[in-house]
Amino acid sequence: PSCWLFYKKLCFERTKSTMLFSEYVKAWLLQKKMLAKITTYANYTQKMYTHILPYFGQIELGEIDRKTVQAFVFDMLSRKPMKVGLESYSVRFVKDLVVTLKTALNDAAREELIPRKVFEIKYPRDLRTKEVPTFTKEQQKKIVEGVYKEIEMPPRNFRNKNILIGIAISLYTGLRIGEVCGLKLSDIDFKRKELSVNRTVFVAGVRDENGITKDVCSIQTPKTVHSIRCVPISKSLMDILKLIKPRSKNKQDFFITSGKEKPQSPRDLRVAYKSFLMRQGIPYIKFHALRHTFATRCIEAGIDPKTVSSILGHATPAITLSIYCHPAENLRRKCVEAFAKF
Repeated sequence: PSCWLFYKKLCFERTKSTMLFSEYVKAWLLQKKMLAKITTYANYTQKMYTHILPYFGQIELGEIDRKTVQAFVFDMLSRKPMKVGLESYSVRFVKDLVVTLKTALNDAAREELIPRKVFEIKYPRDLRTKEVPTFTKEQQKKIVEGVYKEIEMPPRNFRNKNILIGIAISLYTGLRIGEVCGLKLSDIDFKRKELSVNRTVFVAGVRDENGITKDVCSIQTPKTVHSIRCVPISKSLMDILKLIKPRSKNKQDFFITSGKEKPQSPRDLRVAYKSFLMRQGIPYIKFHALRHTFATRCIEAGIDPKTVSSILGHATPAITLSIYCHPAENLRRKCVEAFAKF
């Protein structure tokens, strides 16, 4: 309530002509903290404090126009990111920053602090291609064998073997890491051989105006309405799921990867996954590659994109085809050879 009163006071009592963008954003973020999901709020704070406020902070709210935003775009595209390995910011990333900026300005216009403005920003073509990492079929087989092997090891070797099962779930179903961490035993129907995706676990780094970032772990509804879904379970995965062991007093229902009533943090699952790959002698690629691998193998096997899309929780098959599925070289060759037969 105090945050909301502060917001109202700033918006309606502050002289519009002298309000700095940084002053408005401080109040705007307080409002978003109460209204938006924690992940959305964390995204806003990270973008605002790291990139947007350093550029626009000392500019008066009403003075931000198309020219200043266009100059910001060119400035960002010419900078060298602090992240190691990146030569420049991508056009997509800069577009996301502008979307956040526009959201704040549109809300200011809605509160009648500034006139509504329409920005038509121009962006250069981004010719960089982004490779989607996937595991080879040999590595895929090695991951499954490694999960079985380590689960069968004596208890003293691992305190929580369920976390290995989480790796197998993502590989066999294409679930996102947060969805894997959000799975409970009650979400699995062993008779119908399917699992239900009803929640996801997020760890969001929320940054304040002093530059201090605090990690907040929360359980939320899945990413989109399409992400709430039932996914069939293969016999191979079913055999692995039968090895789930509770690690709490409540043995009837618990989060699968933690074995407890409290979910496993996606960050902890990533750490365990990285260590697992190292032990199996498999080169590290990010956890999301398990999802990429599932989608790509399904397309290579001739499964129609619409079916794969529904399992992955995508809104349309086009998303599945454009992001996750890249035909193998043997399929590309098969394609041109088929044409040559005519």
